Amino acid sequence: LKGLSPTAPTVITIDDFHSDFFKETKSTSEIDAKRKDLEEYSMNLLKKYAKSPNVHILPGMDHLHIGGSVLKAMELIELLHPTVKYVYYIQHDFEFF
Repeated sequence: LKGLSPTAPTVITIDDFHSDFFKETKSTSEIDAKRKDLEEYSMNLLKKYAKSPNVHILPGMDHLHIGGSVLKAMELIELLHPTVKYVYYIQHDFEFF
């Protein structure tokens, strides 16, 4: 991100599937494939940022929604980076201005 300090703490949250996904999906093979894709995505992020001390990957074991994911990230920031005063939040499925 332009203007963001390279030392700024960055938290990437990964939310689990919403319960509606399981209701709408009939095929267990489709569910298994989506779970495998999510696991692969999570592992790729972990590997990419493993040596970056300011980047934290927080996978969700439950679907926490946006609020739960933000709260989880804020708790981690408070624990590891207590001097942080401001948060810059980006959501992948919201329009970015």
